[in-house]
Amino acid sequence: LCADTGLRIGDALAIRRCDLAQRISVLEQKTGKRRTVRISKRLLGQLQALPVDGEWLFPGRDPVKHRTRQAVWADLRRAAKACRVPEHLSPHSARKLYASEMYQRTGDLDKVRKALNHTDSAVTMIYALAAALQQNVDRYSKSATKRRKGK
Repeated sequence: LCADTGLRIGDALAIRRCDLAQRISVLEQKTGKRRTVRISKRLLGQLQALPVDGEWLFPGRDPVKHRTRQAVWADLRRAAKACRVPEHLSPHSARKLYASEMYQRTGDLDKVRKALNHTDSAVTMIYALAAALQQNVDRYSKSATKRRKGK
């Protein structure tokens, strides 16, 4: 959901089942700003197919409360370890992925800034350019490894 919409994990976890639609209006917990996001039809269908367990889309152990950011972070860390993913992953990585993909698709930093509801475009630039930086690091790392091996 975060990679599809750019929502912060806390905002995604606070979505109630009754609010699930193709367009969702969210009050951001971090900024207090209102934001409307679109959910793809494919993802919406997958979310609607989740087992119903209370009012929350992502229920916590106590059905009266939604799942916590900390629980999702721990789940992600366990999954990354089980899949032997060497990079540091966090729930916020999905938001950065959303920004990076949108920037690659549109080339419009201001559009990405508005989609993330950022005030400062410098922050958006860091998010949007993260993938390009990582590709350069990977490319440099591979060429350095080849040079060390004498290839």
